[in-house]
Amino acid sequence: MKGAIFAVEEVNLWGEILKELDEMRIKIPDKTKLQQYFWNSILSTLKSYRPSPNGNGIKWSKEEKEAFIKLSYKEQRKMIVRK
Repeated sequence: MKGAIFAVEEVNLWGEILKELDEMRIKIPDKTKLQQYFWNSILSTLKSYRPSPNGNGIKWSKEEKEAFIKLSYKEQRKMIVRK
């Protein structure tokens, strides 16, 4: 069967996949870069919520802002929906 499909040379599929996996392991960002990526995703999510044209945008008190920053991404989304 090998000779029927690949007469000249055999394709090293698993070797290529494993090589890509090793390259990805080398490129894993450190903790601060990963945290910055998550912050940027949260920021883009917040910016995606546009205020109402009637001026009924989300109003935040100082305490709510501080509490919001400490929440997880999932909890932040819930808080935005509740607002």
